[in-house]
Amino acid sequence: MKTCPRCESKKGETVSQSPVKGAWEIYQCQTCFFTWRSCEPESITMHLYCNP
Repeated sequence: MKTCPRCESKKGETVSQSPVKGAWEIYQCQTCFFTWRSCEPESITMHLYCNP
């Protein structure tokens, strides 16, 4: 499980993977439904806290 950069929930799950092994993964928070890629710049994944 990944930590969501939006609500800090520990319920981020992998929902997709790159066809090129290890290039990127897509995660979705099961609490607030925020979605992000493993290759996002820090400006996207830095703490965006929102109370769902």
